[in-house]
Amino acid sequence: MARTPKIADPEKTPNAGPARPQLVRKSPRLTAAGTTPAPVTGPTEAQIAARAHELFLERGSVHGFDREDWLAAEAELRASAGPAAAKKSARRRAAG
Repeated sequence: MARTPKIADPEKTPNAGPARPQLVRKSPRLTAAGTTPAPVTGPTEAQIAARAHELFLERGSVHGFDREDWLAAEAELRASAGPAAAKKSARRRAAG
Protein backbone atom coordinates (compact mmCIF):
# COMPACT_ATOMS: atom_id res chain seq x y z
CA MET A 1 0.00 0.00 0.00
CA ALA A 2 1.32 3.46 -0.95
CA ARG A 3 1.59 6.09 1.72
CA THR A 4 0.06 9.50 1.04
CA PRO A 5 1.84 12.50 2.50
CA LYS A 6 0.13 14.25 5.39
CA ILE A 7 -0.89 17.85 4.83
CA ALA A 8 -0.73 20.11 7.87
CA ASP A 9 -4.03 21.50 9.07
CA PRO A 10 -3.76 25.32 8.70
CA GLU A 11 -5.98 25.85 11.75
CA LYS A 12 -3.61 23.87 13.95
CA THR A 13 -0.33 25.07 12.44
CA PRO A 14 0.96 28.29 14.03
CA ASN A 15 1.57 31.23 11.67
CA ALA A 16 0.03 29.34 8.78
CA GLY A 17 -2.05 31.40 6.46
CA PRO A 18 -2.10 32.89 3.04
CA ALA A 19 1.24 34.07 1.76
CA ARG A 20 1.65 37.82 2.00
CA PRO A 21 2.49 39.62 -1.21
CA GLN A 22 5.96 41.09 -1.28
CA LEU A 23 6.08 44.87 -1.46
CA VAL A 24 8.28 46.19 -4.21
CA ARG A 25 9.88 49.58 -3.71
CA LYS A 26 9.79 51.49 -6.96
CA SER A 27 12.63 53.77 -7.86
CA PRO A 28 11.73 57.41 -8.45
CA ARG A 29 10.94 58.37 -12.01
CA LEU A 30 13.67 60.21 -13.80
CA THR A 31 13.35 63.06 -16.26
CA ALA A 32 15.00 63.03 -19.68
CA ALA A 33 18.04 64.70 -18.09
CA GLY A 34 18.36 61.77 -15.69
CA THR A 35 17.33 63.66 -12.58
CA THR A 36 14.29 63.34 -10.39
CA PRO A 37 11.69 66.06 -10.98
CA ALA A 38 11.22 68.78 -8.40
CA PRO A 39 8.33 68.11 -6.03
CA VAL A 40 5.11 69.88 -6.88
CA THR A 41 4.40 72.48 -4.26
CA GLY A 42 1.13 74.19 -3.76
CA PRO A 43 -1.13 75.52 -1.09
CA THR A 44 -1.67 73.41 2.00
CA GLU A 45 -5.10 72.27 3.13
CA ALA A 46 -4.90 74.73 6.02
CA GLN A 47 -4.23 77.62 3.64
CA ILE A 48 -7.09 76.60 1.37
CA ALA A 49 -9.44 76.20 4.35
CA ALA A 50 -8.51 79.63 5.70
CA ARG A 51 -9.10 81.33 2.34
CA ALA A 52 -12.37 79.42 1.82
CA HIS A 53 -13.52 80.66 5.23
CA GLU A 54 -12.64 84.23 4.23
CA LEU A 55 -14.76 83.82 1.09
CA PHE A 56 -17.60 82.48 3.25
CA LEU A 57 -17.40 85.54 5.50
CA GLU A 58 -17.15 87.94 2.53
CA ARG A 59 -20.41 86.48 1.19
CA GLY A 60 -22.13 87.26 4.48
CA SER A 61 -21.77 83.79 6.03
CA VAL A 62 -24.37 82.28 3.69
CA HIS A 63 -24.25 78.49 3.97
CA GLY A 64 -24.41 76.04 1.07
CA PHE A 65 -21.44 77.24 -0.98
CA ASP A 66 -18.67 75.32 0.76
CA ARG A 67 -17.53 73.43 -2.35
CA GLU A 68 -17.50 76.58 -4.47
CA ASP A 69 -15.57 78.45 -1.76
CA TRP A 70 -13.03 75.63 -1.48
CA LEU A 71 -12.47 75.40 -5.23
CA ALA A 72 -12.22 79.18 -5.60
CA ALA A 73 -9.76 79.40 -2.71
CA GLU A 74 -7.67 76.57 -4.14
CA ALA A 75 -7.61 78.20 -7.59
CA GLU A 76 -6.63 81.59 -6.14
CA LEU A 77 -3.83 80.16 -4.05
CA ARG A 78 -2.47 78.00 -6.86
CA ALA A 79 -2.50 80.98 -9.22
CA SER A 80 -0.74 83.18 -6.68
CA ALA A 81 1.94 80.51 -6.14
CA GLY A 82 2.77 80.22 -9.83
CA PRO A 83 5.47 82.07 -11.82
CA ALA A 84 2.95 84.64 -13.07
CA ALA A 85 2.34 85.72 -9.48
CA ALA A 86 6.05 86.36 -8.99
CA LYS A 87 6.09 88.58 -12.11
CA LYS A 88 3.01 90.50 -10.91
CA SER A 89 4.48 91.15 -7.48
CA ALA A 90 7.78 92.25 -9.07
CA ARG A 91 5.88 94.70 -11.31
CA ARG A 92 3.97 96.02 -8.29
CA ARG A 93 7.21 96.59 -6.38
CA ALA A 94 8.77 98.36 -9.36
CA ALA A 95 5.70 100.55 -9.92
CA GLY A 96 5.15 101.37 -6.24
